[in-house]
Amino acid sequence: MQIELLTTANIPAVAALMHRLRPDTWEVDDAIAHLGTGIGWAITNDSRHPTGWVLCTWHETYRIGEIIGLGAEERGHYTIGPALAPLLNQCVLWAQERQARYLSYIIGSRGFTCHLRPLGPIGEELQKLKATNRPEYQWWSAQGFSPVGMLPEIHGRGYHGIMLIRPIS
Repeated sequence: MQIELLTTANIPAVAALMHRLRPDTWEVDDAIAHLGTGIGWAITNDSRHPTGWVLCTWHETYRIGEIIGLGAEERGHYTIGPALAPLLNQCVLWAQERQARYLSYIIGSRGFTCHLRPLGPIGEELQKLKATNRPEYQWWSAQGFSPVGMLPEIHGRGYHGIMLIRPIS
């Protein structure tokens, strides 16, 4: 296993992986375009056979690195979890090099207590927030990420975004 920087040479293979794992979300051409919008890395056995990816973008004004896409193949299925730890470590190193304050990720509300209902005051929602069917949320928490905000209905009616951040030291 090795970690490779995403380049024009390996992006098509990563895009094909994205499409194979999430055909309802990614067409190959759209995935190629998406992967060209930031900096990212892939876990590979060789450049033609990636097993996971992560894509980040940088917000200079706020000194925040944001993870805007990631996933791995585990037994033929899309997953977010321990298989991505080497890539998350790469993101943290990248953020540290840029002297970031935080690394962020927005997780969808599916599988959380706030899903498919109108939100009350965000502070109260964050205090009551529970994952009811999102095992990867425990992984994010174990990696140092905490919920700090919500983006109401960012993904459609009742489909909220939950902002997770990890301090970078």
